[in-house]
Amino acid sequence: MQQQEKYDEINTFRVISARRLDWFKATLVEEGISLQRQHGTDFAAAFLNEKKIETEVVTRVLENPDSRR
Repeated sequence: MQQQEKYDEINTFRVISARRLDWFKATLVEEGISLQRQHGTDFAAAFLNEKKIETEVVTRVLENPDSRR
């Protein structure tokens, strides 16, 4: 798990744990998961590959729902 510093509401810095740092890619992956439910795994995989999501990520999220973040 990666860590990053974040400026919080009381104007101090704190270290937080972040699993997702690329929210644009996370949104694409969520869209791919939705497409999997609607149109099947092959369609969702093609969509995610077209969007340049790493093959390891595509395989993990589409084939192993329990390992999604």
